[in-house]
Amino acid sequence: MKLRIEPVQLNELSDAQKQRLRELWEPKQFDVYINDSGETFVAALFDRDWSNSGGKIIRITGGGNNKNNCLPLLSIGQLVEMIRKKRTDYIDLIESYEGWYCGTSALEVELCDALWQAVKKIL
Repeated sequence: MKLRIEPVQLNELSDAQKQRLRELWEPKQFDVYINDSGETFVAALFDRDWSNSGGKIIRITGGGNNKNNCLPLLSIGQLVEMIRKKRTDYIDLIESYEGWYCGTSALEVELCDALWQAVKKIL
């Protein structure tokens, strides 16, 4: 089961949608995100700056990364949360033998991809 969107899926968004996603995203401990250089990181929101630890665990506000140059690789839970906060009507989530439908989106094999289609519509 796919647990989060992939970096390539962020390319499906317009610049305006990317900006809206940045506005809606509230970084939390251990969020996975990608910066403008295409590097993937895990957000560690500690008081201490871990950017010199040799790993890719850094503060979202440290190491040159901030919400203005990063986009989240949303998990299934984050996708559901975003839909719940921003939807204007009911969204049907239907599982079939072939995959998932979310709202009026086309069939998606993965639940995560069906939810991503719904989020793109509200951005």
